[in-house]
Amino acid sequence: MTSCKGFRAMVDQAQRKAMFDFLPPYSPDLNAIERMWKLTRILCTHNRHFETLEELKNTVQEKFDEWSVTNDNLRRLCAIN
Repeated sequence: MTSCKGFRAMVDQAQRKAMFDFLPPYSPDLNAIERMWKLTRILCTHNRHFETLEELKNTVQEKFDEWSVTNDNLRRLCAIN
């Protein structure tokens, strides 16, 4: 296990090459999956009534199947280069 002194030395060395950016404990806007779920809700479930849970699952699965191939909109949404 790394000692506190060893960890501090590692951080000091890394800061010469990289910058640490500490995120808040809860930051859903920085999490790509949150943006994807928001878009999924808008496109698949917003203002819709589903008779069964199975119907809801199938609707969402169809959207995920559509996104399983290369998709520029999803790539931009998740900020993937």
